Amino acid sequence: MFRQPTIGSIECRAVDVNGKTLWVVRHPNTLVYTGVDLLGRLLAWEDVRINAAYLEFMPPDSGGVPETTVDPAEGRSYYQAIDDGTGMGSDYLRVPIVVPPYRDSTDEDRFEGNRVTFNVFSTGNLGVNGKPFTENASIFGLALVHAPDMENRAEDIVFARSYGFTPKVKTDMHQIMLRWSHVFGEVISTTAPGNP
Repeated sequence: MFRQPTIGSIECRAVDVNGKTLWVVRHPNTLVYTGVDLLGRLLAWEDVRINAAYLEFMPPDSGGVPETTVDPAEGRSYYQAIDDGTGMGSDYLRVPIVVPPYRDSTDEDRFEGNRVTFNVFSTGNLGVNGKPFTENASIFGLALVHAPDMENRAEDIVFARSYGFTPKVKTDMHQIMLRWSHVFGEVISTTAPGNP
Protein backbone atom coordinates (compact mmCIF):
# COMPACT_ATOMS: atom_id res chain seq x y z
CA MET A 1 0.00 0.00 0.00
CA PHE A 2 1.28 3.46 -0.91
CA ARG A 3 1.69 5.70 2.13
CA GLN A 4 1.49 9.41 1.44
CA PRO A 5 4.48 11.23 2.87
CA THR A 6 4.49 14.36 4.94
CA ILE A 7 7.48 16.05 3.38
CA GLY A 8 7.57 19.53 4.76
CA SER A 9 5.56 22.23 6.41
CA ILE A 10 3.69 25.46 5.96
CA GLU A 11 4.06 28.68 7.86
CA CYS A 12 1.06 30.95 7.41
CA ARG A 13 0.89 34.36 9.05
CA ALA A 14 -1.20 37.54 9.09
CA VAL A 15 0.98 40.63 8.66
CA ASP A 16 0.00 44.31 8.71
CA VAL A 17 1.40 47.10 6.51
CA ASN A 18 4.20 47.73 9.02
CA GLY A 19 5.31 44.10 9.00
CA LYS A 20 3.85 43.31 12.43
CA THR A 21 2.58 39.73 12.76
CA LEU A 22 -0.88 39.13 14.27
CA TRP A 23 -0.76 35.32 14.25
CA VAL A 24 1.30 32.43 12.89
CA VAL A 25 0.36 28.83 12.03
CA ARG A 26 2.95 26.10 11.47
CA HIS A 27 1.69 22.76 10.21
CA PRO A 28 2.85 19.78 8.12
CA ASN A 29 1.76 19.36 4.52
CA THR A 30 0.87 16.19 2.66
CA LEU A 31 1.78 15.24 -0.90
CA VAL A 32 -1.38 14.02 -2.67
CA TYR A 33 -1.54 11.41 -5.43
CA THR A 34 -1.65 14.01 -8.20
CA GLY A 35 1.44 15.59 -6.64
CA VAL A 36 3.32 12.32 -7.11
CA ASP A 37 2.21 12.36 -10.76
CA LEU A 38 3.59 15.90 -11.11
CA LEU A 39 6.98 14.78 -9.77
CA GLY A 40 7.04 11.98 -12.34
CA ARG A 41 6.20 14.43 -15.12
CA LEU A 42 8.96 16.75 -13.95
CA LEU A 43 11.52 13.93 -14.05
CA ALA A 44 10.28 13.06 -17.55
CA TRP A 45 11.16 16.63 -18.68
CA GLU A 46 7.58 17.79 -18.99
CA ASP A 47 6.90 21.50 -18.51
CA VAL A 48 5.31 21.50 -15.06
CA ARG A 49 5.83 23.91 -12.19
CA ILE A 50 4.18 24.88 -8.94
CA ASN A 51 2.87 28.34 -9.71
CA ALA A 52 -0.27 28.89 -7.61
CA ALA A 53 -1.67 28.33 -4.14
CA TYR A 54 -5.17 27.90 -2.75
CA LEU A 55 -6.17 29.46 0.58
CA GLU A 56 -9.47 27.91 1.67
CA PHE A 57 -11.70 29.90 4.01
CA MET A 58 -15.17 30.09 5.49
CA PRO A 59 -16.82 33.46 4.85
CA PRO A 60 -17.70 35.75 7.77
CA ASP A 61 -20.84 34.75 9.71
CA SER A 62 -20.86 31.29 8.13
CA GLY A 63 -21.47 29.45 11.37
CA GLY A 64 -18.10 27.82 11.95
CA VAL A 65 -15.40 25.83 10.22
CA PRO A 66 -15.92 22.15 9.41
CA GLU A 67 -13.31 19.65 10.55
CA THR A 68 -11.25 18.75 7.49
CA THR A 69 -8.43 16.27 6.96
CA VAL A 70 -6.35 15.53 3.88
CA ASP A 71 -7.42 12.56 1.79
CA PRO A 72 -4.45 11.96 -0.55
CA ALA A 73 -6.86 10.78 -3.25
CA GLU A 74 -8.52 14.21 -3.28
CA GLY A 75 -6.63 16.68 -5.39
CA ARG A 76 -8.54 19.01 -7.69
CA SER A 77 -11.77 17.03 -7.08
CA TYR A 78 -11.98 18.45 -3.54
CA TYR A 79 -11.94 22.02 -4.88
CA GLN A 80 -14.22 21.16 -7.80
CA ALA A 81 -16.89 20.23 -5.24
CA ILE A 82 -16.55 23.74 -3.80
CA ASP A 83 -16.85 25.23 -7.31
CA ASP A 84 -19.94 23.10 -7.99
CA GLY A 85 -21.62 24.23 -4.77
CA THR A 86 -21.58 20.73 -3.27
CA GLY A 87 -18.83 21.50 -0.74
CA MET A 88 -19.18 22.79 2.82
CA GLY A 89 -20.03 26.41 2.03
CA SER A 90 -16.38 27.45 1.89
CA ASP A 91 -14.50 29.26 -0.87
CA TYR A 92 -10.83 29.73 -1.69
CA LEU A 93 -8.40 32.26 -3.05
CA ARG A 94 -6.41 31.12 -6.06
CA VAL A 95 -3.18 33.06 -5.74
CA PRO A 96 -0.41 33.08 -8.37
CA ILE A 97 3.10 32.50 -7.04
CA VAL A 98 5.07 35.42 -8.46
CA VAL A 99 8.28 35.08 -6.41
CA PRO A 100 10.48 32.22 -7.69
CA PRO A 101 10.93 29.40 -5.16
CA TYR A 102 14.35 28.97 -3.62
CA ARG A 103 16.40 25.94 -2.61
CA ASP A 104 18.50 25.40 0.47
CA SER A 105 19.75 22.46 2.52
CA THR A 106 18.53 20.84 5.71
CA ASP A 107 21.91 19.11 6.11
CA GLU A 108 24.84 20.64 4.22
CA ASP A 109 27.00 17.56 4.82
CA ARG A 110 24.60 15.47 2.73
CA PHE A 111 22.60 17.80 0.47
CA GLU A 112 23.24 20.87 -1.64
CA GLY A 113 19.59 21.85 -1.89
CA ASN A 114 17.00 19.33 -0.75
CA ARG A 115 14.46 21.86 0.53
CA VAL A 116 12.35 23.96 -1.85
CA THR A 117 10.43 26.91 -0.38
CA PHE A 118 7.57 28.85 -1.96
CA ASN A 119 6.41 32.28 -0.76
CA VAL A 120 2.84 33.37 -1.42
CA PHE A 121 1.05 36.63 -0.61
CA SER A 122 -2.75 36.86 -0.57
CA THR A 123 -4.47 39.17 -3.01
CA GLY A 124 -8.09 40.25 -3.32
CA ASN A 125 -11.09 40.11 -1.03
CA LEU A 126 -13.26 37.61 -2.92
CA GLY A 127 -12.85 33.88 -3.31
CA VAL A 128 -13.00 32.27 -6.75
CA ASN A 129 -16.74 31.71 -6.27
CA GLY A 130 -17.44 35.26 -5.10
CA LYS A 131 -17.62 34.71 -1.33
CA PRO A 132 -16.08 37.49 0.79
CA PHE A 133 -12.54 37.05 2.09
CA THR A 134 -12.88 39.94 4.49
CA GLU A 135 -12.91 40.71 8.21
CA ASN A 136 -13.68 37.55 10.25
CA ALA A 137 -13.26 35.06 7.39
CA SER A 138 -11.65 31.89 8.80
CA ILE A 139 -8.66 30.34 6.99
CA PHE A 140 -8.52 26.58 7.50
CA GLY A 141 -6.83 24.93 4.51
CA LEU A 142 -4.05 25.44 1.98
CA ALA A 143 -2.80 23.81 -1.22
CA LEU A 144 0.07 24.14 -3.70
CA VAL A 145 -0.96 23.85 -7.33
CA HIS A 146 0.37 23.47 -10.87
CA ALA A 147 -1.81 25.86 -12.90
CA PRO A 148 -1.15 25.37 -16.63
CA ASP A 149 -3.67 28.12 -17.48
CA MET A 150 -4.23 30.93 -14.97
CA GLU A 151 -7.52 31.70 -16.73
CA ASN A 152 -8.92 28.18 -16.21
CA ARG A 153 -8.72 26.68 -12.73
CA ALA A 154 -10.45 23.48 -13.88
CA GLU A 155 -7.07 22.48 -15.39
CA ASP A 156 -5.19 22.92 -12.10
CA ILE A 157 -3.35 19.94 -10.62
CA VAL A 158 -2.95 19.87 -6.84
CA PHE A 159 0.55 19.05 -5.60
CA ALA A 160 0.10 19.08 -1.81
CA ARG A 161 -2.42 20.12 0.83
CA SER A 162 -2.27 21.26 4.45
CA TYR A 163 -5.35 20.92 6.68
CA GLY A 164 -6.08 20.18 10.32
CA PHE A 165 -4.56 23.27 11.93
CA THR A 166 -6.56 25.57 14.20
CA PRO A 167 -8.50 27.94 11.88
CA LYS A 168 -7.29 31.53 11.89
CA VAL A 169 -9.41 34.65 11.50
CA LYS A 170 -8.58 37.33 8.94
CA THR A 171 -8.74 41.03 9.70
CA ASP A 172 -9.06 43.78 7.10
CA MET A 173 -5.77 45.31 8.25
CA HIS A 174 -3.65 42.22 7.52
CA GLN A 175 -2.34 40.41 4.46
CA ILE A 176 -1.83 36.65 4.55
CA MET A 177 1.72 35.45 3.91
CA LEU A 178 2.36 31.78 3.25
CA ARG A 179 5.76 30.08 3.29
CA TRP A 180 5.55 26.49 2.07
CA SER A 181 8.60 24.21 2.27
CA HIS A 182 9.04 20.75 0.76
CA VAL A 183 11.90 18.58 1.95
CA PHE A 184 13.32 15.64 0.00
CA GLY A 185 15.63 12.95 1.36
CA GLU A 186 14.63 13.07 5.03
CA VAL A 187 11.89 11.77 7.27
CA ILE A 188 9.95 14.73 8.61
CA SER A 189 8.00 14.69 11.87
CA THR A 190 4.23 14.71 11.37
CA THR A 191 3.95 17.40 14.02
CA ALA A 192 5.42 20.76 13.13
CA PRO A 193 6.94 22.65 16.09
CA GLY A 194 5.01 25.60 17.42
CA ASN A 195 1.60 24.71 16.00
CA PRO A 196 -1.16 25.86 18.35
